[in-house]
Amino acid sequence: MIGLILAGGYGRRMGREKVQLEIEGVPLYMRVAQTLKNAGVSPHLSLRSDQTPPADFTLPVIRDFEDGKGPLQAILAALQTSGRDVLVVPCDLPNLNEQHLVKLMDAFQDESDVVHFSQEGELHFFPSIWSKQLINAIAQHIQTDLSIRRFIKDLRVRTIPLSESGEPLINLNTPEDLEKWKKQ
Repeated sequence: MIGLILAGGYGRRMGREKVQLEIEGVPLYMRVAQTLKNAGVSPHLSLRSDQTPPADFTLPVIRDFEDGKGPLQAILAALQTSGRDVLVVPCDLPNLNEQHLVKLMDAFQDESDVVHFSQEGELHFFPSIWSKQLINAIAQHIQTDLSIRRFIKDLRVRTIPLSESGEPLINLNTPEDLEKWKKQ
């Protein structure tokens, strides 16, 4: 299994690419990379084909084969490039810890296609684990539909409830989200 840090978005709501975000002088994607390493998973950075890596960049890159197809394209690129199952984590989850990732890995089994969390009745498609057996299905699906929800509806999906309080899966989508998180 490899880790894939989703960082190929344009960051329109944030006003800049999220791969550029820093908290206390540390790039947010590097915090996520360290969380993956702590969970025993080798991190890889997912970028668009035209995207310039950060200046202090040290991780292996997996580039989208076709831009504009969203996270499913990034997952497909990682599955095809690695030939392994992929633990997918967005670069903008500041509260994520290795226990969350270990919980997903413990729940992932050979007969699972996708494993993801739910919290308080809300589905969270990231972080998640995607089976290497999905390569052809994703490639076919993204030709006509980019929706993860519609893609996984007929798959063998395990949803793991997160019972802890707080916002372990909060993501930072806007400058206001970032400022609010920094004040916690």
